[in-house]
Amino acid sequence: YHLGAGPAVISSRFVERLNFYPGGYPAAFGRFSAGVIGLETGAPPTDSIRGELEVDLFRASALLVVPFDEGRGSIAAAFRRSYYELLLPLVIEGLALSYTDYQLRADYRADDHMRLSLFFFGSDDRLDQTGTFGGGIASEGTRNSFGYDFQRLIAKVDLRLPERVRLTLSGMFGRDGNFFENASPGTDGLRFALTNTYLAMRIDTQVPWTEELQTNFGIDINAIVFAVDASAFVPTGLGEYPQPRFTPQEATVDMTVVQALAAFYLEQIIRLGPIELSAQGRFDYMLYADVAEVFPDPRAVVRWRVVPELLLKAATGLFTQPPVAFQVGRIGGNRDLPPNRAWQSSFGVELTLPESVELESTFYYSQMFDNSRQTNIVVSTPDGPKRRFFVADEEGRSYGLEVLLRRRVAEGFYGWLSYTLSRSERRLQDGVWEPFAFDQTHTLNLAASYAFDGWRFGAAFQLATGRPVDSVVGQPITDTDAVEHDARFRSMGERIPTFHRLDVRIDRDFDIGPVRGSVYLDVQNVYNASNNEGILYSFDYSQTAIVPGLPILPTIGIRGSIQ
Repeated sequence: YHLGAGPAVISSRFVERLNFYPGGYPAAFGRFSAGVIGLETGAPPTDSIRGELEVDLFRASALLVVPFDEGRGSIAAAFRRSYYELLLPLVIEGLALSYTDYQLRADYRADDHMRLSLFFFGSDDRLDQTGTFGGGIASEGTRNSFGYDFQRLIAKVDLRLPERVRLTLSGMFGRDGNFFENASPGTDGLRFALTNTYLAMRIDTQVPWTEELQTNFGIDINAIVFAVDASAFVPTGLGEYPQPRFTPQEATVDMTVVQALAAFYLEQIIRLGPIELSAQGRFDYMLYADVAEVFPDPRAVVRWRVVPELLLKAATGLFTQPPVAFQVGRIGGNRDLPPNRAWQSSFGVELTLPESVELESTFYYSQMFDNSRQTNIVVSTPDGPKRRFFVADEEGRSYGLEVLLRRRVAEGFYGWLSYTLSRSERRLQDGVWEPFAFDQTHTLNLAASYAFDGWRFGAAFQLATGRPVDSVVGQPITDTDAVEHDARFRSMGERIPTFHRLDVRIDRDFDIGPVRGSVYLDVQNVYNASNNEGILYSFDYSQTAIVPGLPILPTIGIRGSIQ
């Protein structure tokens, strides 16, 4: 999704299905030790030439679909651009936010057995909060800006072979760009830019031998080039006493890291009446830095349809994720760092209720090991003592309960309510478990909509308890030589206040000749909750200021299509 509570980076007209796997996902997915979101795209409806335009106070978007060869093929293009940067400063002085996305897709059905597609899409987001901290003692010298952009080109061939065998060949070329700049009062600045280049290929095969027996297997290959350009101000060298200095020493990092990743996966599905068993194995070969090894991930899933309205499910398995680029770089990294691994297990219930209502509940537990953590230890090498900045000896665990109550999309009332009770922790060197930096104990989401006679009324409410942050302990130490203050922090000592927000929307459909569309009023953060996104300290740590979230954002807009 775009920054600033923006829409998805891909137009909803290209989205066919979205699958969320909090854990225990199929072996076709890999190289992640947490959850996965799988998005399947497709061509928009291609009955005739179709154009769509949407404009509101903060953004504008357009869509054009052109079919050809009597509807066997189509070309579709979409573009969206925000103009928050023109209006947000009227509400929050100094806040700059903008985003852009674009998609171009070509589809062709050669015959009943072959489909071809080519999909290019990209996005660009920028956020600069520097100007919002002006005018206070806790803000002088503060800089806070970041952004990210990406582009992808995906080509796919979908083949339907005899005996209901399905074969999908796909290739991808892509690029990611990420940057941020950060400086707090009393500290020197940090600048970081990361560019990733991707080249990937997949072969996925489904073989339904009988109604009771099915085999899925495939190959998943990725080559990734990470280019890092960063600078930061550092203290004096290893083994030296702090010296009086008035010009900070800047350290720069300019390095390239290459990862070559190849995997084979196999899934055997056996259906025994109401019970479905899935035995899976994924074998990832990872080549990066000084690591070249195969990591096997066994997995298993059991689904039992007790009665038509009740399904029980259980999953367990091993998941592997390679370290991020800067952790294994030649500068400031550890080239022997192994991947992070997690053993995930879950048990859930799916219940179908009257009136198209569904209830899902899942208990989960994930045990993480070989997690990478930052250190500052000194080790002996043939070239003398050197610092080791990362080691993979940290343990972690995550456990909790997820509940989802949903009414399927239909005329009239529909919506869903989800709640997650969770705990995510890391084990310290003294054996004590502490909350993870992004731990949120309670997360509640409610979305509901009611439609009748051309009107639609919708609302969405979000609530999440705050994540833990480091808190200052005692009085800071003043270094008169460097003219700076050093504070001692207690790790994960406090939590950011609870986040909560209500959004509402009203739509009214219209038909004017060949034009069909709707006029809408959309209000984000209806009661203008002043959510805290972070904490800033003054140069001497005596005062604090919050990083503010988005204020109330009302907008009116119109969307129309013609075909």
